[in-house]
Amino acid sequence: MDSMQFLKIQQVVSDIAIQGATVLLMMFSAGMIVGLLLRPLTMPHFVKNLLTGIAILGGLFLWSQIPLKF
Repeated sequence: MDSMQFLKIQQVVSDIAIQGATVLLMMFSAGMIVGLLLRPLTMPHFVKNLLTGIAILGGLFLWSQIPLKF
């Protein structure tokens, strides 16, 4: 394997790892923010879980708008 190919593969793996860490951070932060905002409200748990899930999916949608650079 050529050293340039190895560097390109290493860069791609690094970019994917950074993107994966970004999506996990966005999912975690969206869930935590919505969970903290919904805590004082009195509503059924399934509604809180539904809203938290929507926030997590919104974070995934925002992440999907970030272009990967290969």
